[in-house]
Amino acid sequence: MMNRRICQCFWPKPDWDLPILKYINLKKMFDRIYHIAPKRSGHAWVGHMIKSWCPDSVYHDMENCLPENVDVPIDGSVIVLQIRDLLNWYASYIQRREGKFNRRPIQAWHKTAKEFHQTLYLENYRVVKVMYDTFFDSKTYREYICAQLGGKYTEKGLNKIKDNGRGSSFDGMSFDGRAQNMSVLTRYLQVDPVHFVRLFKEYSRLKEFYLSNMSTQEKRNFVKSLIKN
Repeated sequence: MMNRRICQCFWPKPDWDLPILKYINLKKMFDRIYHIAPKRSGHAWVGHMIKSWCPDSVYHDMENCLPENVDVPIDGSVIVLQIRDLLNWYASYIQRREGKFNRRPIQAWHKTAKEFHQTLYLENYRVVKVMYDTFFDSKTYREYICAQLGGKYTEKGLNKIKDNGRGSSFDGMSFDGRAQNMSVLTRYLQVDPVHFVRLFKEYSRLKEFYLSNMSTQEKRNFVKSLIKN
């Protein structure tokens, strides 16, 4: 059963809710699937699920490719544009980097998120947008994404942890076979808040974008408490 608090956190009116599923009936899969996501966005697992749904499509991993740099065939292609909640993404990234600060991936997340929120560079492409946190949490959302790709839904591999990048930043491969038990939706609570203080001090525009467009009330309160303190 889907968690409505998670499902409604990014858009006031989700466009992927259950009643809309019956209107999606792609008769064939796309020839090519191009999967764009910032590093540490859980894209290896999402890609694994996509490939299990669309075995006849050629899958291209475009991790860390910026939307403005995309130059792929249009006909027969679909772009999967994936983003992860900023706080959970940054917690995963900083955990893997052992606290080291790097501007390039932060800018990559921001540019990908802006394209996710409002199309700027990919207007000529068929784009399927995937919010990792909701994809992890909701079977209904996964079914919707699968339908958008013209695939056949299966949960084979749902609990598989891919060894790309040595698995989870926090758990490694220890949850392989039971990935749904991982606390991926609350990673931001598992790192020292000082990392977020530095992030938002350095990137005020990123903070404003996140608070205005892609956060829950719970996350907004969390960020505001950091700033206040």
